[in-house]
This record gives sequence, structure tokens and C-alpha cells, in this order.
Amino acid sequence: MSDSIFTALKTFDPQNRLTEDNYGAWIREVEMTFVMCSSFMGHLDGTLVAPNQATESSLYAPWLATDKEVIATIYKTIASNAIRTNHIKPFSAVPRQTAAQVWESLKQAFVRDSRALRFELKRRLYNPIHDPSKPVMDYINDIINAHASLSDLGHKPPSVDITDSILMHLHPSFDVVRASLITQSTDPSLETIKKVLDDFYRDGKLKDGGGETAFYVRKGKDGYRRRAGDSSDDDAGSDYDWGNTRGGDACHRCGRPGHRSTKCIIDMPQKVKDKIIQDARKARRARAAGKEDAKLVHMESDAESDDDWHYDPIQHSMNVRANMASVDEPSSTVFISEELRDHLSKSQPKTKKK
Repeated sequence: MSDSIFTALKTFDPQNRLTEDNYGAWIREVEMTFVMCSSFMGHLDGTLVAPNQATESSLYAPWLATDKEVIATIYKTIASNAIRTNHIKPFSAVPRQTAAQVWESLKQAFVRDSRALRFELKRRLYNPIHDPSKPVMDYINDIINAHASLSDLGHKPPSVDITDSILMHLHPSFDVVRASLITQSTDPSLETIKKVLDDFYRDGKLKDGGGETAFYVRKGKDGYRRRAGDSSDDDAGSDYDWGNTRGGDACHRCGRPGHRSTKCIIDMPQKVKDKIIQDARKARRARAAGKEDAKLVHMESDAESDDDWHYDPIQHSMNVRANMASVDEPSSTVFISEELRDHLSKSQPKTKKK
């Protein structure tokens, strides 16, 4: 293989090797990789025709060697063994197959306009399925390839449909990073979206130790790693303050600043929902029980006198309201403890009987 073709082949992106679904992306990768190798492209498109073997044998030999190199290079850029077998014949085959014939054979197989093919390509473009257990670039490249294949058939969709479809159909575990992309003041470029999503996926894989799904968010109190969208997430960690218990100008749902609860896209973990419901039930039971009517606070003193006892009117008022809400009594009724009643009765001056 000539040095120029071999050097160019090393720059070929392996992700664009030919499969059943990415002919458009593959052909563009081939053209861009070998654009500086004029003889390579000339053999593919047929502009460098074979010299007459009988009369121009001195020219035919180097042409044949280059043509074989081109076929071998194309073979290396194909990922599917089935495609290789169907379109590339052995060098020993008679009559011998040229690089231009291989190129044309692939074109005839993949560039065919039919309604069924258009339907399938449009489904992949406009209704893709994102599997979070696989690299996110597989999902992105499939959408890009579908767009390229439609363009090759003469039905080129708008370029913005690629980025819109990528963001619209992301798995819910990518909700946080998707929100950061769609809320930007200007539409992010395709390259920006690819980098952000790939970094998010790779960062999750690294922190999760290479697990099958790897969308790490934080660690909870129990030390277990949680994933975005996981219903088992608890309310631990600094990322979220469920119910906004710390107060302040933050979302009253997830507790994070920058948005309101009406526009909160974060799924509240099931544990948090259960805890809120349980706390509310306990509070209702406590109010209904009305166990404590008033609170007496003992004031430390050296002398034992009436001043040693201090009645807390604020706490008493709170207890009165709680009892009034749970007991059907006239509004003039005031609830006091037995100890306070005895204390007041002892301090009441006795009146002499007439």
C-alpha cells in the first residue's frame, strides 16, 4: 500500500465504518479522508481507467497494484462482514473486479429510493430510541446517519432537525443535561451537543465504575450511589433540598435556586414522597390527640415561692389553638393543666363566710 493511502487510512474515523445503516456518513468519511489522494479517488469514480494490458503493459502493472490497494482500503473501512462478502470479490476471481466496480456495487445497494426505505430513515431521524445502557454517541450517530441517507436519496431534511431530534428523544436520565442545553439563549451547535452529552455519559461511566447504566448524581446518606431518574434516590446530598427546608429564594419542590416549582423538571424520589406523606399524617394525629394542654417552665431559684413557677403564655396559646381545632368546644373555653389549676386555686384568697 502506498504511503499516502496508508497514512490517510490511519485518520479514518472507526465510528463511520460502513454498516447497514450509515452509508451516507461512510461515503462522506471516505471522501474527506482520501481527498488528497488523487489516484485513490480516481480509481473509485472510474476516471483513472485501466491501460491496455496488451499494448501498455508497463503502465498497466502499476495501475493494477494501485487498484488493488484501493479495494483493500475500502475493505478495511467496512464494518460488516456480510457487506464485504456481497460486494468485494477475491483478487483471484475471474474476471477481476476493479475498485470502480466495488464502489458502484455499494452505491446501487444503498442508494435506492423507495417508500419503505424513506419511512425507515424518517423513523430513525424523527422517532429514535435512546438506550442509556449504550454509548450516547451510538444514539447520536444513528440520527445523523439517517439524515445523511435521506439527503443521498434527494430528500434532505433541515439540518436543525438533527439537533432537535437528539434533544427531544433523550432518555429521562439525561433530563438535567438536556435542560441545560435547551434553556440556552441561542441554539447550541451539533458539535456542542455531541461533546456535552458524551462528556455527561463518560463522566457517569467513570464515577459508576463502568456499570451498565452510569448516570451518577451524588451519594446519599447510606453511601450508595444514585442515578438521575432513579426512583430510589433519597433526599440526601447537597444537590437537592426536597421541600426547600432551608428556605430562601429557591424552588419549593427540589430546593435548588434558579427556577420555580411550577417549572421544576426534577423527579422527586419515591422515598421523599413517602416521607412527606408520613410526616403529614403524624402531624394530623398529634393535633387530634391533644395530649399536651399547656407548658410549665420551672425557673431555677434559691427560694421556694410562687415565683419559682413561670407560666409560658406563648406555648399555652399554641396548645389551646391545637386543642380547639381538635375538640368541639365553645370558643370561650380555655384549657389549662391540672397542676396550674391547683396552683391558681391555692393562691386564691379565701373569703370568710358571713
